[in-house]
Amino acid sequence: MSGGHEQLLADCDDEQRLAITSDDAPLFVRAGAGSGKTRVLTRRVAWRIAEGSAAAGHTLVATFTRKAASELRQRLSSLGAGGPVTAGTLHAIALAELRRLALDRGRSLPVVLDRRQRLLERLAAEGALPVKGREGLAALVAEIDWAKARLVDPAGYAAAATRAERRSPLEPEVVAECFSVFELEKHRRGLLDFDDLLRRLAEEIAGDPDLAAAQRWRFRHLYVDEFQDLNPAQLRLLEAWLGDNRDICVVGDPDQAVYGWNGSDPAIMTTIERRWPAVATIRLDTNYRSTPQVLALGRAALSGGGGRSTLAAVPRSSRGDGPVPSVTAYSSGAEEASRVAAALRRAHAPGRLWSQLAVLARTNAQLVAFQEACAAVGIPHRVGGSTSFLQRSAVREFLRRAAAQPSSDAFGRLVADLEEVSAGPGPELETEEDLERRLDLAALARLCRDYETFDPGGGGAGFAAWARGELRGEASSA
Repeated sequence: MSGGHEQLLADCDDEQRLAITSDDAPLFVRAGAGSGKTRVLTRRVAWRIAEGSAAAGHTLVATFTRKAASELRQRLSSLGAGGPVTAGTLHAIALAELRRLALDRGRSLPVVLDRRQRLLERLAAEGALPVKGREGLAALVAEIDWAKARLVDPAGYAAAATRAERRSPLEPEVVAECFSVFELEKHRRGLLDFDDLLRRLAEEIAGDPDLAAAQRWRFRHLYVDEFQDLNPAQLRLLEAWLGDNRDICVVGDPDQAVYGWNGSDPAIMTTIERRWPAVATIRLDTNYRSTPQVLALGRAALSGGGGRSTLAAVPRSSRGDGPVPSVTAYSSGAEEASRVAAALRRAHAPGRLWSQLAVLARTNAQLVAFQEACAAVGIPHRVGGSTSFLQRSAVREFLRRAAAQPSSDAFGRLVADLEEVSAGPGPELETEEDLERRLDLAALARLCRDYETFDPGGGGAGFAAWARGELRGEASSA
């Protein structure tokens, strides 16, 4: 074993070492929160490349958000396994492959609709939809998101929504009608939305044996992070890439499934043994992040108080005892927000800044009530990340300029200028607003370099489309 191999295992526990070095395929690493799953995933990629059982240029690592994809790429690079490894969101990878396919076949490049709501708002304003108002359109977007992720078309929506017991303020027949109008308008304009990218590439692979062979040759070694958040559209593309190959490693935890509202299906994970009968399962059951008291609270919450989560094994903490968390139930969201605001005021003792106090919520929509409650009692506050990355002024301006630079040389000069500006004069010479803008530009520059690994000859227009795919999960404020 080489020194590089030893270094990859040096700070790992026995379970992690087994998951990194196992020869099993398919492999399912069932990893609870705080168990080091990202470490295991990236080191398994690096291990296989280092010991010769996988080629970096034929390795694909997929995840679900830009931040997760960026972290994966950074870790792989630090392990010496970056470069030719394809790592990113499934939507961004699918877009890059469809662009490459279009160039190879002399077709028009795919034109991507970055936000469904924008087109739906236009259709509603023109009187083409029976849905009006912000709330109605938001509900319509949510239902179309769910349907597209579940591979449900307009004709099948009403029946599928009824089976799934979807709760929406819109009648299923109304959603189906609007969904149909939306799809027809997209087709008329020659647009694809982000979920269309997954379906289109899967269909291209299924219908073209030569393309299927090329794609499966290119992506021979597949890895999927956060597998519990996979939806049927994403699974279909993964299985199109796999074909008869079984060289896939997935990492996830059904207790951490958070995207069920948006079409993900945790049953994909819980039935993995039926889908891939030869799959081997390795569990990471040591939690390095939380105290035993926090884990006990988590198990109780997951089981509704019965003491059992969906995990067959109970995670164990590597840390010592900590304080017992307090849990308080409220009769309504309004009461919760009011009580939390009162607790914040009590916690604001002499010597403690307001900025040292924080309120966390599962969705941005829930934060509205807390903002109103804080304002009502005079508590200064701000919402972190309230503006999506795509909507920040510096990012929007750069994407506008990039879209006007079709050549790779012109785009390269634009990126070089961006990197110079993002270096800035240093935090000590900047206002807080200037610093935030510079950090946005630095993140954008890193995204540009990531894009170059997907499409080395791509220009600014290609980057603008790719970036919207990569940032899709951050474009919504819902």
